[in-house]
Amino acid sequence: MFKWLKSRRARVTFALFLAILTLNYHPWLIPLLSFGLVFVTYPKTLRPLKNWKFWITIVLLVVLIPIFGREPDARFWIIPYNEPLFHQTSLMAIRGILVFLLFQVLTWELHQSQLSAFFRRLGIPQFDRIYGVSKETVPKAKSILQARYGEFKTNRRRAGILGQIIDLFTHILADFVRLADDLSQSPTQMAGSTDPAVLIEQVRAVPSLIIITGEQGSGKTTWLTQLITVLLDNSIPVDGLLSLRQNRGENLWRQMNQRIATGEQHALNTTEALPEANTVGKFSFYPDAFEWAGKQLSQAATGQEWFILDEIGPLEMQGKGYTPALAEIFASGTGPNQVLFTVRPSLVGKMDSFLTDYLPDLKDRPRVIIRVDV
Repeated sequence: MFKWLKSRRARVTFALFLAILTLNYHPWLIPLLSFGLVFVTYPKTLRPLKNWKFWITIVLLVVLIPIFGREPDARFWIIPYNEPLFHQTSLMAIRGILVFLLFQVLTWELHQSQLSAFFRRLGIPQFDRIYGVSKETVPKAKSILQARYGEFKTNRRRAGILGQIIDLFTHILADFVRLADDLSQSPTQMAGSTDPAVLIEQVRAVPSLIIITGEQGSGKTTWLTQLITVLLDNSIPVDGLLSLRQNRGENLWRQMNQRIATGEQHALNTTEALPEANTVGKFSFYPDAFEWAGKQLSQAATGQEWFILDEIGPLEMQGKGYTPALAEIFASGTGPNQVLFTVRPSLVGKMDSFLTDYLPDLKDRPRVIIRVDV
């Protein structure tokens, strides 16, 4: 913390904070000096200001409110406006831009895990959930604005332009209300930290559904092993099944299920042809694999803080494989606080329907998504 206070970022942030507080004294000189400081120290943070769309809302705020907000007492050409209100909205807009620059400088080239650790040191552990909501909300809000502006641009007419602008903002407001309603009915989703210790802190307060995703061979099981080690080092109960690969010759291998708590193993599938086996793609599943796994999962879910299953695949999406055992475990609405599944990237988008159909008690849990690539 003290090291950060001595950094260039801290000095620039402090200068911008002072500029925001003292803006009323020199409303034109202070913004110019602030822009100059940021241009010299963090020039890339100014890039969003080059986009003309950034200025639309600001210009409308500064122009429309003085024209329609109060009784006009001045004129610009033939347009009547309220001069004190114009100065007030101008200061508000400039202050908003300075606040934007302050956060640009504060967060420039910082990763979520760094920000998360910083806010936790300040006693604000909710940052990760706020970050997750923003990751979900901002792209949707941007999509709404782009779609509505596209319609406005296509249907724009010279006559009645003010009415068209009012209609545009009315539709945007209605879209935002619908978006807020949709978000209130869907579970919170956030990006999780790839640092196991940070992840544990992220989800400590709220029972969550954690989804680990990554391509085959990306290191998901290796990362899970690291997570389990950290959990056990902190005396946090954890159990479930890991999927381990055993090479059996050129292009031949089999997958083994391993119980986390006991280390007991049982064959799950193989790339070799098996008589009377359930075959999915190139994999043949051993006939008793899921019977054994189901018993182990039922035992693993009892009295544990963390429950791990490596992995949810195409069979589970069809209601087969591990799904019957999982449905029985979570049918009562109880179960471990933290539930972790590994899922292939191609199946992450199908998790909503999978949970709705087979594990409805997990559907409304906050979701933490982690992409592993080690």
